[in-house]
Amino acid sequence: MPALFSLVARTNTILAKYAFCAGNFVEIVEQVLLRVPEKDPNDENDDNKLTFAFEKYFFHILVSNGTTYMCITDMDVDRVQVFAFLNDIRNRFSSTYGKRSQTAFAYGMNADFSIVLCNQMKAYFETESKSRNKFEEMRNNVEDLKAIMVKNIDGLVSRGERLELLVNRTENLESGSISFRESARKVSSMIWWRNMRMTIIIAISVLLVIFVIVTASCGGLSYSKC
Repeated sequence: MPALFSLVARTNTILAKYAFCAGNFVEIVEQVLLRVPEKDPNDENDDNKLTFAFEKYFFHILVSNGTTYMCITDMDVDRVQVFAFLNDIRNRFSSTYGKRSQTAFAYGMNADFSIVLCNQMKAYFETESKSRNKFEEMRNNVEDLKAIMVKNIDGLVSRGERLELLVNRTENLESGSISFRESARKVSSMIWWRNMRMTIIIAISVLLVIFVIVTASCGGLSYSKC
């Protein structure tokens, strides 16, 4: 599989992700997401398309309406193919979630959309039945890729900071459905506890406000007026 990892994010908040092999992808992409440059105001294209080279991999990025779509691939993968994949993911994600993605918690769409990422990565990068005519058609639709410069990711990293992408292709995450389900359960549990903590904090804050108001109206802690 020439494509290793894909995600959907809002700024640096990952909403959904999928990896076809083991690696410290999240650690690296969180740093990359923070450093994605603003869109050139002179660019008439609504979308911002970027490709960064890092070690022996490419980080392909499509930013559309505040949402970032990313795919990490080997360097020999046709970028037309990759951005066709990202366009497809963008269309599927926006039609499914709409504006909900603007306020969603981290990994809020992962339980469902990680499956979409997996299936579409297979369709675009694993299936050999796609004809050359199909990709020529895609090439015509993304002709503006010629204007996208491949930049070195080192230019985004602060001096003295070191990023290292560790990939273990021998550990195929997709082949173990048990690992996939366990990962989904862990993410769901993490999100549940995060939401529960937020609910508890809000409840305690409301009770404190009520306590202060009642205490003040009753003449202080002695409650002499009540």
